[in-house]
Amino acid sequence: MSLSNKTILSWLLTFSIIIYFAQNVYSITPNENLVRERIFSNSSKAACLYALKNEDISINFQAITKYSDHVATHTRYQIFKNNYPIEGAQIILHEKSDQTISATGNIQFYNTRINLQVISSSTALEIAKLHRNASLYAWEIDQSKIVVDQLKESKPIPTLCWMNKEIDLQKELVLCYKIDLYSLQPYKRELIYVDALTGNIVTSIDKICEINVEGTAKTKYLGIQKITTDSVEINKFILRDHTRGNGVITLNSRSMNDPSLNVDFTDTDNLWDNKNNQKDEIATDAHFGAMKTYDYYKLFHNRKSIDDKDYNLISQVHFLLNYNNATWNGKTMNYGDGDNTNYNPFTLIDVCGHEISHGFTEFTSNLIYYSEPGALNESISDIFGVAIKNWSLSNTSIDWTIGKGLYPNDNNKALRSMSNPALYNNPKYYKGKSWVFGSQDNAGVHTNSGVFNYWFYLISEGGTGTNEIGYKFYNEGIGIEKAAKIVYRMNTSYLTPRSNYQDAFFYSIKAAEDLFGKCSKEIKALQIAWAIVGVSLNTGTDNDVYVLSKTNLSSSCDLGKNESITFKAVNGSCDLNIPIGTRAIYGVSINNKVVFKDSLFLKNELKPNDTISFSSAALLDFSVPAKYNVISWVKFDRDTIASNDSIKQVIEKFDANQIDFALRSLSSNAFSVGCNDDGPLRGYIVWKNGGCEQVPQNAEIQISVINNFDQISTGKLTTSNSTVKGDSIYLPFSINLTGVLQVGNTNYRIYISNPGDINKLNDTVRLTLSKKAELPKDTRLEFFAPAKSRDTVNLNSNLNSTIAISGTRAIEGPNSIRMSGGNATNPNFAFIAPVNEDEIWALNPYSKSRMCICADASTMQHVKLKFDRKQNITNTLFNQIPSASHELLSALRVLVNGTQVSKTYRIRYPNDTLKIFNEDLDLTKYAGTRFELCFEAFNLLETFSDAKRIGDVVWLDNIIIVDEATVNTTEQKNNLSVQIESNPVYDELVIKSNSNDPLHFIISNIQGVSQSKGKMLSTNARHRIDISKLVNGVYFIELSNTKAKKTLKFIKK
Repeated sequence: MSLSNKTILSWLLTFSIIIYFAQNVYSITPNENLVRERIFSNSSKAACLYALKNEDISINFQAITKYSDHVATHTRYQIFKNNYPIEGAQIILHEKSDQTISATGNIQFYNTRINLQVISSSTALEIAKLHRNASLYAWEIDQSKIVVDQLKESKPIPTLCWMNKEIDLQKELVLCYKIDLYSLQPYKRELIYVDALTGNIVTSIDKICEINVEGTAKTKYLGIQKITTDSVEINKFILRDHTRGNGVITLNSRSMNDPSLNVDFTDTDNLWDNKNNQKDEIATDAHFGAMKTYDYYKLFHNRKSIDDKDYNLISQVHFLLNYNNATWNGKTMNYGDGDNTNYNPFTLIDVCGHEISHGFTEFTSNLIYYSEPGALNESISDIFGVAIKNWSLSNTSIDWTIGKGLYPNDNNKALRSMSNPALYNNPKYYKGKSWVFGSQDNAGVHTNSGVFNYWFYLISEGGTGTNEIGYKFYNEGIGIEKAAKIVYRMNTSYLTPRSNYQDAFFYSIKAAEDLFGKCSKEIKALQIAWAIVGVSLNTGTDNDVYVLSKTNLSSSCDLGKNESITFKAVNGSCDLNIPIGTRAIYGVSINNKVVFKDSLFLKNELKPNDTISFSSAALLDFSVPAKYNVISWVKFDRDTIASNDSIKQVIEKFDANQIDFALRSLSSNAFSVGCNDDGPLRGYIVWKNGGCEQVPQNAEIQISVINNFDQISTGKLTTSNSTVKGDSIYLPFSINLTGVLQVGNTNYRIYISNPGDINKLNDTVRLTLSKKAELPKDTRLEFFAPAKSRDTVNLNSNLNSTIAISGTRAIEGPNSIRMSGGNATNPNFAFIAPVNEDEIWALNPYSKSRMCICADASTMQHVKLKFDRKQNITNTLFNQIPSASHELLSALRVLVNGTQVSKTYRIRYPNDTLKIFNEDLDLTKYAGTRFELCFEAFNLLETFSDAKRIGDVVWLDNIIIVDEATVNTTEQKNNLSVQIESNPVYDELVIKSNSNDPLHFIISNIQGVSQSKGKMLSTNARHRIDISKLVNGVYFIELSNTKAKKTLKFIKK
């Protein structure tokens, strides 16, 4: 594709997008209104993602995983609203030959509470800890004593997301802090959600998934088995296998829960006959189980460990004292020894496969461990636990139990039976006998899994009988290997965190179609099994004509008295033709009243997948402005599936005389307050024309700001172009806040008002703003404590850019300012490729972001700005815009009081990518004043548009204004070339230099108090300083020689 320099990168819109909501060809139970798949034709990825927003400009998507197979390329996206993730909301795009063929997952509208954040992340963590009230947290133990890095834990960092108490995407979502809280005493790991407005606990979800309730090894349960170990010295072998992925490691927890006290199991001759009073023989069961689980996933599913990246499989054996359980805690498998009275040790091979498979689910669908998603999570682990057990032991007949052998007094008793769940009080029928409807056991995750377990057994082995409601059935099995492939594909390619039984039904059919083709015997086996367990009505032997969920009518300003509805239906049967002469009765109801009804007899045979159209002969009246509930339906003789025979619509006739202007919801990062007493308040809004009248270019819109004290300031905006109903436009603004701006955090409302606007509810955005503290001279602005930094800096993103205090590839320390791009192919915000530096700042306002500081130089004689800069440019779009200068796609400039005072900072690609530059900028002309200092960045692409997952980015750190004269050019050339060899630092600080000349140093703490000074000599261009007496914390070291000096930051641990 050849594009000129000024080509607008909205070429993706040149495709015609054909979208319809695909009804399931196979029936689902009534009252299921969610759309599980959306079909696209000849559509680009960007155009499809835009369509999936459902006209909600506050929705965005970030890719999290991607893989390809024989069917398509599958990219899983997290859904964001107002730049915060919606917990558990994902979609998956399925692409073929660079064109999107469908999207599956959470395709719906999201209702969120007003976006207000009052409490800080540190306060949220303290609230979560108070809720847990633990005596010891995982990050509080000595991490340096933990021998396996994967077991190390750091203090959790709360992140903002949308969640609700009901864990239900259909209900209102609130902005929460999500905290992964892991305590050792008590042993508990939960995701805790703290309301960012009130500080209340919204909900919590367990992360600990429970089973509920080449040497030779003599194992406890499996007899003599071959295992792979590691020889670490003569006559010393340990349970570490380095031949499988990144390792299979089995450790001894010594009846504790403290990873720093773990030790290896050892043996002197690699013949592991380790039976003793401590039951050390069970370690080889766990080791063998992890090895065979790795082998199973590789052999049958070509998966390299649970993450497909050779994840390290670590088992902790002898976990806690007399612990009656086995768990996956998000990182490791943990096996209790049992209490010898009620339970034996939990290292059975199916238990091992079960726990490790929780990790597989976490790295794929990540099913929430609650209610139906949690039941599916548990069942998937049971399924692969049984598959691994029977394959590993070469069983000629399949053992369909989980946990047989755990009970000391009954070797035949198990935890669960997949062939007969009722044997252990688990349901065989959806919401039937033994179904758990309450909140116990995370809303029945270990019980309600019985339905999916039984379904898997039925498709594997088949069977005949009568189900719970009297349905007599016969089903031919397809074998456990094929059945497991369907579940594996469903989990990796289709399920999302909130998937339920209806989703499992729909996506199991999709997965089987991918593997075996439409209308295959495998699909028929699935259909019958789903009917047996009560999730579907269709056994695959009935006629099933279903209505496509789109008619010719939609909401409009132009609907009148003489409208006709046309809709289509499809023969969804696999191999049943509907014969000539079959009667179809069809009609239309409006507001629960039948307004049209007719019938026809087929003149031609309706074959599978054939489509037939129906139209209302009567003229329907939509002339009165109102919302109409419309149902279009058809009923064929011998169609036993009624739930998909109609399409419901809400069709609105808009009043041509009414006006509706809407202020779309935006992130608080869209607004900032200036440095003066009157602000100003600057930002942008997205304004939508919701009325029938065209609004011309340069039309006036009144915008107002009001605080909690009802003090108000008003300004005017003008539309940048003409709009018709449904159009949205971007409008930047600046409003004087004299008499309105308050000191400290204050809640404000920004609203628009126009005469005749009928809907006032969509005219307001609420947000919290504050005038920022000034940055005095010689005070270094660093970002170790984000909440403290936000008191000083204004961060402003735009519609197609992001800015945050972030730890992602920070310049140094835990955080830096990170300014990145967006989706350059978003058809709403066309990108124009700049050809020179002037065009960087003149074009593409949506792709810019700013960080602003109120600087106090009132007592300074000279003003010098110092800061550290790092940049990255991706090459993702180099081929699409070959004539553009790609080094213009990431840029930075400095402004004072809105005027550019610096050069445009850019980098050479790829030479300067991710290099750190120490910048000085003379601002002496502003000495003796207070001024607003802004860093403005332009970046094209977001992180997830880059194969390296970096994106077009500018990082900033160590910002400081000093009263220092600018040195001359000769002195500048003598700038020190020094760096800290490793950071954080422990007892010795090592400085790398470009020479062996001695260096003087001064070490100061973060408050600027000198802690140490002296002179260093060099050995091999290395300067060393003993810092063992310094307390842990953040320090700055000033290095100098006779010609230059430089300051670096380090962390002492």
